Amino acid sequence: MKLSIIIVSWNTQQLTLKCLKSIFKYVTDINFEVFLVDNNSNDRTLEEVENFKQKNRLDNLRIIANSKNVGFAKANNYALQLILGNSIPQAQEGKGKDSLEPGIDHFILLLNSDTQLIDNSIGKMIDFATRSEKIGIVGPKLLNPDRTLQRSCRRFPRLVDQVFVQLKFYNFFPEKIKPVREYFMLDFDHNQVREVDQVMGAAMLIRKEVFEKIGLLDEGFWAVFEEVDFCKRAKDAGYKIYFYPHCQIIHHKEQSFKQIASLKKQINFNQSLYRYFRKHRPRWQLIILWLIQPVNLLLTWIDEKLGIRKFFGKSKDL
Repeated sequence: MKLSIIIVSWNTQQLTLKCLKSIFKYVTDINFEVFLVDNNSNDRTLEEVENFKQKNRLDNLRIIANSKNVGFAKANNYALQLILGNSIPQAQEGKGKDSLEPGIDHFILLLNSDTQLIDNSIGKMIDFATRSEKIGIVGPKLLNPDRTLQRSCRRFPRLVDQVFVQLKFYNFFPEKIKPVREYFMLDFDHNQVREVDQVMGAAMLIRKEVFEKIGLLDEGFWAVFEEVDFCKRAKDAGYKIYFYPHCQIIHHKEQSFKQIASLKKQINFNQSLYRYFRKHRPRWQLIILWLIQPVNLLLTWIDEKLGIRKFFGKSKDL
C-alpha cells in the first residue's frame, strides 16, 4: 500500500503548516509521501515549511517551488507527473520516485492547504477504496472549523441548475428551487456511504491508475471545476465515486481563493463553467450561458458594492 499526498499552497502559511503537522501526526501505518507545491507565495510559506521539514527530518516531504502562481490544476500536475515517473517542466525543486511495481495499491490524495486532519481515519477511507477496483475516487466528510457539516458533494452541472446559479437565485431560497436543490444535493444524508457524481477537490482520494487511464487534471481550469471535470471523466471511464463519511477532515473554506476580488473570482468561475460545458454538454447550452453572462457580472458587481448576500445571511455552505 502506498499513499502520495499533494498539497498546493498560495499565501496560506499558517494553515499549510497546520495541515502538514496534522498529516505527520495522524497518518500512521501507511507508507506515504507528501508533495508541497507552492504557487509563489509571498508570506514565507516556503521558508517555514523547509524549517518544519529540517527540524523533523522528514525525508518523505518534498517541496516544489513555482516561480509564479500557475493555478490549482497545473500545480497538482507538477507533483502528479513526478509520482507517475515523468519529468516536469518549470519546477524548481522536487524529486519523485518511480512508479511502484504492479500489484501494489497506490492512492493519491489531493488535499487543500487549508484542510486539517483530526484523526487517523484516512486509513479507513483507503481501506474502503480497496474493496473494489471500480472505486476510483473517494471523498471524506468535510467539516467547518466549528465541526459543523460542510457540504462537499454535488451532482454534475446541467443547464437548468447553472442558469439559476448564474442568476444568483441560489443565494436566497435554494431549497424551493428543484433544480438547485438537486444540484447541491440538499436532501443528502451525510452520514451514509453513497455513490455520487462529484466530491469537492479540497480532499479527494484517487486511485493512481485513474490518472494513468484518463490523464491528469485539465490545466485549462485555472481554479474551480477542475475536480468536476476530472470526476466526469472518471465516471465516463467506468470508475465509481463515493462519499465516505467515516473519514472527517476540517476545511477552512476558500482561504486562498478569498484573496481574489469578487468580480475576478466570478469571471474565473464563468470561464471554468464554460470550459466544462464545452467539453461535456451540447454547444447550444454553452451559448445560453454566454448570453446571460452580462446579467451575472452585473449582479456580482452590485453584490460586491452593496453586500446583499451578507445582508440576507447567505450561507457559505453552498
